Amino acid sequence: MNIVAIARNFALRFTMNRFPRLYWELRASDIDQKWGHDTHDHALMQSIIEKIQPRVILDIGCGTGRMFPVFVAAQIPEIVGQDVSHWALKQVKQRFPSSTITVTSTDLEALDYPRRHFDLIVSNRVLSAVPPSDISRVLGHLLPMTRYIYLNEFSNTDPGNESSTWFRHNYHTILDSLCEYHVELAGQLGSQHYELLAIDRIL
Repeated sequence: MNIVAIARNFALRFTMNRFPRLYWELRASDIDQKWGHDTHDHALMQSIIEKIQPRVILDIGCGTGRMFPVFVAAQIPEIVGQDVSHWALKQVKQRFPSSTITVTSTDLEALDYPRRHFDLIVSNRVLSAVPPSDISRVLGHLLPMTRYIYLNEFSNTDPGNESSTWFRHNYHTILDSLCEYHVELAGQLGSQHYELLAIDRIL
């Protein structure tokens, strides 16, 4: 790794720690180029939608709308995409000009929706960026809003190492303190483990 790359990585880590919104704004285009058109889990999400028949979906950290073709094809009546990158959300609006889709750059803990407003919250490699000191609070805010939550996250069951911007959480331990739930579906996509959890009761 040359000195320019080292300096860039240091600057990004510093920005993530001090100014997380700016960090994700700076990375949004790169993330879109690398993963924004990936469809490896689209069939899985289609089967989940067929199974639970959601009418309202919240996709947190939606980026440029990688999962939205599945939602649109399934004719979900209300789709909400959340991301802190304004650039990414602008791409969503351009790529999916549908009246059923709304987007918000509101922080996860500031989202304000009624209890069980959503049938499904989708989280693809998003909560892994939430520090351990905050993850219980963030999930505690999100869970009352939904009937189901889909987690494809860097967890204690996945290989790999944590970093200053990427954290391995034990989601079952965290959820045990927040709600009663059951695992509706679980499996593995490549090296990534996923779960669809039904939220039965908030504690």
